[in-house]
Amino acid sequence: MRTVAFGAVRLLFSSSRLSRGRRKRRITALLEGRESQFEIGNRYTDKSGDIVWVREFVSTVPDADGRPARIIALVTDITSRVRARQQLRAAKAQSRLMIDHAPAAVAIFDRNMRNVA
Repeated sequence: MRTVAFGAVRLLFSSSRLSRGRRKRRITALLEGRESQFEIGNRYTDKSGDIVWVREFVSTVPDADGRPARIIALVTDITSRVRARQQLRAAKAQSRLMIDHAPAAVAIFDRNMRNVA
C-alpha cells in the first residue's frame, strides 16, 4: 500500500483492483494520444481509517512536438458532497417508508405548496 500527501491528509491507496486497472487503461490512452483528458472518482482511506472521496481530473502537458510530455492531475476532495448525497438518499427512503406504511393518507408539500410525496 502506497501513501501520498493530499493537502493536510495522507491517503493510503486502497482502491480496488478494478479501479486501479481502469485508471491504468485511461492513463495509457492519454499517453498514446487516444484521449486528451479524463475525470474519475475514487475512494481512499486516510491514516485514521476514515473514507475520503476525491474527484480527479487528469490531463497531459504536451512537449514541443505536441506529444504528451507530462501528466497532471487536479484532485478535489468531494467527501462532504458524497456524504450529503448519501444522507439525502437515506432521508428520502425513510420518508417513503413512513408514507407507504402510514395508517392514514399522508401528503408532503414543499414551501410553495407543491405536492412532493
